[in-house]
Amino acid sequence: MKQHPLLNPETRAKIVASGELAKDAEGLLAVLCPDLSDKRRAMVLNRLAQMPATHRRRYCKAVAGRSLAACVAAFCAECVQWDRSEVERCTSLACPLFAVRPWKG
Repeated sequence: MKQHPLLNPETRAKIVASGELAKDAEGLLAVLCPDLSDKRRAMVLNRLAQMPATHRRRYCKAVAGRSLAACVAAFCAECVQWDRSEVERCTSLACPLFAVRPWKG
């Protein structure tokens, strides 16, 4: 995996330690987001290193701007620390995404 200049050493260690992320993140970003700047790519890799593997593909799709639904789902999932069932139970009635949140109960 090629190292990005803005990726801090601790995050790089997490990415390398996570075999799945090390194998898939760069490839996923290359396919879905080929035009990302180095700075944005490093920030996305930092974020990917901190989320469960089950949410990474949707997040990359959102970052690429390929799907408004993926953007909303990624935002909602991140808001509740990646717990899908918490999105269903969301009580943030003032959130502008409340009416269109995914996984409604």
